[in-house]
Amino acid sequence: MSGPGVGALLVLGLVLSTVPFLLWAWVLARLPAGVASSALLMIGPSGVLMGWAWLGEQPAPLAVAGGGIALAGVAIVVVRGPRPRMPVLVRTPAPQHA
Repeated sequence: MSGPGVGALLVLGLVLSTVPFLLWAWVLARLPAGVASSALLMIGPSGVLMGWAWLGEQPAPLAVAGGGIALAGVAIVVVRGPRPRMPVLVRTPAPQHA
């Protein structure tokens, strides 16, 4: 493998894998998992919008529809908020009489 190939492999392995993982751990330490995971759904639509705005790419109609569905899902979760938790039922063994 050539020098540039090794450099590209290091960038792919260390930077593009490690940095997002560390950022995700940092975010989870500061936000509830439900809120943080909702933000992950914004990655696809954001990528399509950035490609359109910065690179002049024309998104396919299916990509626009998928992005709209993802945005609607995130909006529903954010507006509605978390569901109330159901109580956890714990069964305890019945006392045994001697």
